[in-house]
Amino acid sequence: MLARLGHHVDLIAAAQVALAVALVVGVRTTAMALTARALGLRLRYRPWETGMTLTGAISLLFGGTFVAPVGLCPLART
Repeated sequence: MLARLGHHVDLIAAAQVALAVALVVGVRTTAMALTARALGLRLRYRPWETGMTLTGAISLLFGGTFVAPVGLCPLART
């Protein structure tokens, strides 16, 4: 976003973006895992179903945000 606005992208801005992405993914994954545990479901992480590469490319090419689906899939009740 800063580069598109003509601003200099420094190390601090890049670190903030990386931290924000990690935080969003971590909170989303933790919430799903806790919900599955409360419902008695086992989960399998399927990275190819997250679409993170596709959503990242779309965001970089066209700007803005793009919602990424979750890669945790329930298997069965425990």
